[in-house]
Amino acid sequence: MNRSNHQEAFPQLETKRLVLRELRLEDAEAIFHFYGDEEVIRYRDVLAFTRLEEAQQFLELVGTRYEQGKEMHWGITLKGEDCLIGSCGYSWHLGPQFGAIGYDLARLYWKQGIMTEAIQTLLRFGFEVRNLHRIEAKVRLGNDASMRLLQRLGSQEEGILRECLFIHNHFYDVKVFSLLTSEYKTMDEQQ
Repeated sequence: MNRSNHQEAFPQLETKRLVLRELRLEDAEAIFHFYGDEEVIRYRDVLAFTRLEEAQQFLELVGTRYEQGKEMHWGITLKGEDCLIGSCGYSWHLGPQFGAIGYDLARLYWKQGIMTEAIQTLLRFGFEVRNLHRIEAKVRLGNDASMRLLQRLGSQEEGILRECLFIHNHFYDVKVFSLLTSEYKTMDEQQ
């Protein structure tokens, strides 16, 4: 995507098994595949994609928000393969010291530790590169797998925001989880 307004290159992040890379317009088909899966987006605040054009528009929006300094999203790929299997990223809408994270993974790759690996790397980037003070995530009630992931990575449950999510003509409660830089440093030292 166009980086004319951004001097720095989009950071590529790597783990033992994964490469987190910049999303590209040619990822539209893969995005369409997993954002079109009702189970993948079941707890999200979006409707399942029904047309490839929706995935293309999503990728254009992600690029625009990155250029504006509002968000940063990575495509998740397995090392040695450039096919997108998920995405994760930050929104900076709370201010420059705060990041809100979100993530999705194609159903075929669930329960393999992939998202744990990706989010650990995302947290490291947020605290060690962006020098964030606080990273938070909001999880719709019922999404127990996501809540367990955040808790396993050290996030603290802060409480419930009642009926703050509206999707499919219904209101839903969400739990807020957060991790502070001091907590992250303590965990890092213990490892």
